[in-house]
Amino acid sequence: KSCEQLMRGVALVPPKKAQIALRRPIGKKDFGLEDLDWHIDAYEKFTAARFGVLIVCALSDWEEDDMGNFTVIPKSHIKVGQLMQDSSWSEWNRIVRNSDDLGLSRSQCHCRSGDVILAHPLLAHDVAINTSDKVRWAVIFRLLLKEQNKLRKELLKPTGEIPDFS
Repeated sequence: KSCEQLMRGVALVPPKKAQIALRRPIGKKDFGLEDLDWHIDAYEKFTAARFGVLIVCALSDWEEDDMGNFTVIPKSHIKVGQLMQDSSWSEWNRIVRNSDDLGLSRSQCHCRSGDVILAHPLLAHDVAINTSDKVRWAVIFRLLLKEQNKLRKELLKPTGEIPDFS
């Protein structure tokens, strides 16, 4: 309900699945996308915005940089949406697979256990290395909007404002 309030009353489908994301303190990226500088949770145009909001819940404290932090590129959802519209299928695949420079700065999220991050499905993000002595824990949900198919077009053309889906 809190997410729905933050999204101006957009009805969400309760999640059926979750991803437990832990980042071990090994001083390098420790997951399958270690060669990429950013990604979105889709690699093909037809899978982009297949969910309405990305939710990351901290299950441990990551209050400093390089603790395996969820790392975002603020406002990148606008640039990614524009790139998707302007690029051919093959150009888009190359951009994503090479994580081309978006010309925007990155920010490591600092969280305490229980903090929640809501992100647009096209927001470019990554995970920082973990040079701490603690495992970083989080649970990730990808929530559908009740009218996901109808509203997907608006999600694919972000403006920087929370869309008014009413």
